[in-house]
Amino acid sequence: MALFGGTRLFAGLNQQVNMAFWPAGTADPGQLQFQNWVYGVWGATVAGFGLLAAFIAGNAFARRQKWGRDALAAALALWYILDTAISLLSHVWVNAILNTAVLALFFVPLAMTWTQFREAR
Repeated sequence: MALFGGTRLFAGLNQQVNMAFWPAGTADPGQLQFQNWVYGVWGATVAGFGLLAAFIAGNAFARRQKWGRDALAAALALWYILDTAISLLSHVWVNAILNTAVLALFFVPLAMTWTQFREAR
């Protein structure tokens, strides 16, 4: 999203989002410029969260440290609840569906390993 949000790579997602805000499904040039900016900062934020999650997963989570599991679970819960609620209230169903798919990818390993974590020593 940070680099390619306004390109053909995201055309299908953009069309779905646009339909939620503009009845004709098309935005004027100013709206598209704003959309590209929002997608850019949104993408950068998601990339930062993803990198942090990868470091936690590769270190504390891999070592079965409880704080790593709890940090990932809390961050995912906060993101999912806020992002999905805002998407649903804004009628951007495609993002709510995408969020649920992404959450499922994280939830499965969290749930399957939940009891294998220990307190830090």
